[in-house]
Amino acid sequence: MSAAPAAVHSLRRRLRRIVLLVLSTALLVVGAVFLLLQLRSGLQAAAERVTVAAQMVARNATAAVEFEDERQASLLLDALRADPSVSEALILRPDGSRLVSLASSAPDAARLSAIVAMRRGSQPVRTVGFTDIEVMIPVELHGDILGSVYVRAGLAAVYRDMVLTFLLLLLAAVLAGWAATHLSDRLQRRIVAPLQWLQCFRQRRHRRADGIPGARRDRRSHQGLQ
Repeated sequence: MSAAPAAVHSLRRRLRRIVLLVLSTALLVVGAVFLLLQLRSGLQAAAERVTVAAQMVARNATAAVEFEDERQASLLLDALRADPSVSEALILRPDGSRLVSLASSAPDAARLSAIVAMRRGSQPVRTVGFTDIEVMIPVELHGDILGSVYVRAGLAAVYRDMVLTFLLLLLAAVLAGWAATHLSDRLQRRIVAPLQWLQCFRQRRHRRADGIPGARRDRRSHQGLQ
């Protein structure tokens, strides 16, 4: 392979690498920012949803907590089953003991102590972790604290949406890479082809320039012989 075709192929590879590098960098940055924004908005939406549900239960549970009506309190917690992310819910008495729970079995003493430790008087408490959201809402009546409503919800749906978004971004990256390859080929035809023609033109001129002195010497030698 001569020097000119080798240079042309090298230029083609460089053009393709530049296009793919710019495209992959842009997709990586945009995809990372988009996923982070989606994670943030997903966590905020899940936290707000769980907080609103706990607040609704707390507002409607005043009579049930005040009169120790476990049946009515259980019906209020059963409304939380409409949200599949809710994994645990409790209505607590003022002393921290359990009135009713969403699950059939009560939490153990260590778990109940950890839940009770979240209470901050009349202030609602919300914590967002990597795997779940915990909300503690006080049950109040005329300024008196009658008890608390605790709700814990998982974040599997948020991460599932992120995985789906990632797969869509990956598909978009594959399609963009395919488009970039075709764009690179078009750029090569528009840029490399004129360079090839220019290289061939210069080579022909060099050949002609190298052949002219030899022809002159031959004519002079022929004239000298005559």
